[in-house]
Amino acid sequence: MKTSINILIIAALFSGCQPKGTSNTEQTAEISDTTYRHIGDSITLRAQQTLVNQVLAAIGEGGATHAVTFCSLNAGPITDSLSDYYATKIQRISSLNRNSGNTPATETDSQMLAYFSTAALQQKDTVVHVGKSVLYYKPIRIGMTACLQCHGDTKKDIAPETLALLQEKYPQDKAIGYKLGDFRGLWKLTLKE
Repeated sequence: MKTSINILIIAALFSGCQPKGTSNTEQTAEISDTTYRHIGDSITLRAQQTLVNQVLAAIGEGGATHAVTFCSLNAGPITDSLSDYYATKIQRISSLNRNSGNTPATETDSQMLAYFSTAALQQKDTVVHVGKSVLYYKPIRIGMTACLQCHGDTKKDIAPETLALLQEKYPQDKAIGYKLGDFRGLWKLTLKE
């Protein structure tokens, strides 16, 4: 959490720099959201790197079918262990989910998925205040061709044995048919104010 502490120190240093016409309350909220963005970006980057590295290792060990088995057993526990480490609830959500546990659970989740799925949208992340919680959302995109082995076109990217295993392990799978760069879903962090 050293990064978070450094970010809070930097935010505190800048708290004396107030633009003309900005109240202390507006400035505090702005700094706070900026701080939450830095913290959220740092945590989601670590989570993404951890999952991608583990999945790539699984592909290296036994191909895409091994990665499917690995993910079905380990993706949730890896995310949970990172949640424990950062004392922050970390989730992945998608309307086109593979794992039913990644279904949007709230109206805010659904609104954020719609917001980020807009093709012209250039927003990288956002912070939403809900009660005493701060929700941080960051888009997940198909970033590597290796992802297409399990999430791509069923006729050209996903091998028949991989597709059969996906259908066996995830009978309600909606996470296929993607192309490189496509919006896949969102990271969602629940932080405390």
